[in-house]
This record gives sequence, structure tokens and C-alpha cells, in this order.
Amino acid sequence: MKLIEKYNRFDSTIIGYESGPVDKHITQVDSRFAVFFGTNDGILLLVSHMIGLVPYIKFDREVAAMPYMTRDFIKMKEQEIKLATSWKTRWFLTFYIYFVQMANMTLNRTIDHLQRRGIFFCYWVINQEGEILHLVKTS
Repeated sequence: MKLIEKYNRFDSTIIGYESGPVDKHITQVDSRFAVFFGTNDGILLLVSHMIGLVPYIKFDREVAAMPYMTRDFIKMKEQEIKLATSWKTRWFLTFYIYFVQMANMTLNRTIDHLQRRGIFFCYWVINQEGEILHLVKTS
């Protein structure tokens, strides 16, 4: 925190934590920090997107990041499915792959809406040039 203050890096520092008591503390540390979506916020965003309720949901975060289902990422998740020991884990990972792929294909209007609300949105896990070009052409 002292280095951020010393070098006045509040505009370029994003903080966050997945969930729990630390999460509540982080959002109260300093209002000059941008805070990224945790897992619960991401799930809320995706579900509310799918049922059309994003305009009515209040998000207290400034940065949303979501996986982009690249070929490599899908292969990694499929490998996790093969190694999973329970049917619940296999079901969840299979659902996750298809749900996030569907969101990737339909999220453009929601991204525009979030950005108008001051929430920065970005994808993560883009590994190959062809995948980056595909994302640029479809966004």
C-alpha cells in the first residue's frame, strides 16, 4: 500500500480476492483502488446475462474478467474431466465448458453495457495468434 501511495499508482492498480472476509476488507481499504470481480460476482454476471437481468444487478466492482474458451483451455478442462474422481466434478466441468462457450458467443452487448456503467471487462487465457485474431474479429 505504501508503494502505491508513494508512486501514486491508484489508477493502474487493481486489487481483489475470490471470496470471504478478506474480500469485504479489500473493498473497504481505499476507494481509489479498482476492485476485480470475484468468483461469486462472475457467476452472478453470467447467470444474469443469460436471463437478461444485468441492467438490474448492482456490481460493486470495477473490473470483470472472464475466461475465453480457447482450444487449449478446452483441452485442459477436458483433461480435468478425464481425471475427475466424481460424477459431480465431471458434470460441473462439462457444464462449465459449454456455458462459458455460450457466454463467449453472446456477451458482446453485455460487455458494452458494463463499460457504459464504468466496469472494465476483459477476457483471459488467450494463447495462440489464431485465437486472438478470432476474438478480435468476433468482438
